[in-house]
Formats: sequence, C-alpha cells, structure tokens
Amino acid sequence: MIQARVCFMHALFFSIAQVILCNRAPAPEPDTAQRTNVVRVKVAPVVRDSIALPLFIPGKLATAAEMKLGFKTGGIIRDIDAVEGANIRRGVRIAMLDTAELSAYRNKAQTALEKATRDLARVQRLFDDSVATLEQLQNARSAFRAAQSDSAIASFNLTQAVLKAPTAGKILRRLVERNEVVGPGIPVVIFASTEGNWIVNASIPDRDLRIVSNGDRADVSFDAIPGEEFSATLQQIAGAAHPVTGTFEIELALDEIHPGFRPGMIADVRLFPSGQRKFDFIPASALVEALGNAGTVFAVDKNDSLRPVRITIARLHGNLLAVSRGLEGVEAVVGAGAPYVRNAAETIVLERN
Repeated sequence: MIQARVCFMHALFFSIAQVILCNRAPAPEPDTAQRTNVVRVKVAPVVRDSIALPLFIPGKLATAAEMKLGFKTGGIIRDIDAVEGANIRRGVRIAMLDTAELSAYRNKAQTALEKATRDLARVQRLFDDSVATLEQLQNARSAFRAAQSDSAIASFNLTQAVLKAPTAGKILRRLVERNEVVGPGIPVVIFASTEGNWIVNASIPDRDLRIVSNGDRADVSFDAIPGEEFSATLQQIAGAAHPVTGTFEIELALDEIHPGFRPGMIADVRLFPSGQRKFDFIPASALVEALGNAGTVFAVDKNDSLRPVRITIARLHGNLLAVSRGLEGVEAVVGAGAPYVRNAAETIVLERN
C-alpha cells in the first residue's frame, strides 16, 4: 500500500513538471534579439523633358448657330406653333402675329401711292401744256417715290408677321404664349440650327494659352453616347478672360454629326496642344501624400539624406507624375517604398538600379 502511494506521488510530480516545462517560453536567440528594423527603398531619378501632354477639360455641346428669333414689328401673338425640343424643317411656321394693324397700314400706303400716281400724271400733263412749273413736277415725282417706298415698307412688314424657321433645327426654348404683346425684335423662341457644324464650348486656364493654337486636334466623348469618340478641331480662342471664371473660352468644331447630338450635352475633351511644356517626371509610387494637385515626395540629396519636398502635380501620364513645380535642383527621389520612409524607426537602405 505504501509502495503504491509512493509510485503515485512520483507520477504526479513528473506530470506537473512536464506542464511547467511546456508553458515556459523558450529563451530568445541571440541573433533575433539584436536584429534591427531595416527599410529598403528604391531611388528613382528625376527625368526632365519637354512634351505636349493632352489637356483634359470639360465642355458643352452646342450648334454652330444659335439664334433668338423674333418679329421685325411688334404686335399681338395670334398663333405660336413652337414646341420646346422639337426638330423642325426649314421654312416651317413658328409663330404668327395678328395682321389687322399691319394690313391697315399696307392699305393706307397703297391708297397714298394711288393718289401720288394720279397727282404725278396730272402735273405731268400740265407741265407739258406749260401750265405747271418744273418745280411742281419735281415735287410730284418726289411724292410719288415716297409713296412707293411707304407701300413697299408696309407690304414687307406684313410678310414679316409670320415667323418661319430660317434653317432646319431645333426649338430650344419658347419664350412667349398666344395673345401676348411683343415688341419689335423681342425674342419669341431660341432656335438652334442643325444644318451646320456642331461645336463644343470649353475653357482653359491662362497658363495653357501659350501651348494651344487654332488647328489643334482634340478627341471628344459624351456620357450620353457611350462607346463612341469624335474628333474635333480647335477653331477659336477668346481674346480676353471670362469676367467671372477668369478662364479663356475656346470653341472646338466637331468633324462629324451624330443623330444623338443634343444641345447642352456635357462633353469630355482631350485636347492635344501643338506647343510643349517642360515637366519633371517621377514615378507615381514616389508620392507619399496628395491633396488636389499638391503632393509630397522624399528627395534624395547627394549625401543620401532624405527630406520631404512639396510638389505641384500637373497631371498623371501613364505610371509617371508630370511635376510642374517643386523639384528644382532635385536629381533623385524615393520611388518604390516611399510611404514607409516616414514611419521607419531604424535603418533606411537606398537601392539604386
């Protein structure tokens, strides 16, 4: 009995010793304890080059001729057939004035012309009989010509009482309703001609003025016409900046017409300027942080010391950043691994190709 208890105590002691040994952490290796935190980054050179990078700008589609159509003379709107958004053919009636007053003026002018014709004939006979003087004959002829002009004006104004589409186009906006009184030249509708070229109106900042010129090519796409791209030509640059935006408006003529074109559609323009600008090119992976067109990279000095540099990003060109400002005097930057430099606590190893 005593021998069995002794054997049990030995077994229990051996089990407890095994548990303690299993839970004890192994002693650290000398190499692991002395290992340092090494950050390896690659150095990329700053490449300076002059290149004509495309300009990406938004625009708006419009017709080459957008007109505000109105009547030559004032009056009361008797009929208006214009429907906003409707496509109409050349010569189709858009609106018509009440012609009662204009017809009365024409009749009055025709009556005055008939009287002037009779007076001229009578004075001519008297002059032939040496009864009327030459002055009287000349006055009668002048009155006749004036009456002819008044009659022509009245007849012409009567024909202008009907407003017709000058070309095939689209009614963009209807500005009046029936029975309204309009004055001479007051717009009745805004009309867009679709017979000529379509254009895209856009604007560029003043810094790009020196690299663009008339004749530059562009590619234009529309969200409303997915999967298609249209070629265009820069045909006009504003001579002065817009008073509100401070940008310079440009006009691009599209080379083709698409049935899906609608005035006012938003366009994405990729303009290829003929002029070149000088940029500093670095890998996009060199960028540590960015806000808008401003960013931060780490410049590598001659003694391999690193310092943060603020840059101005012109645009992304493939996997390269085109930098317009900030890298003056910098020959190399941290490329791959740049985001880890800021948080590196120990050693930074620079690797060059």
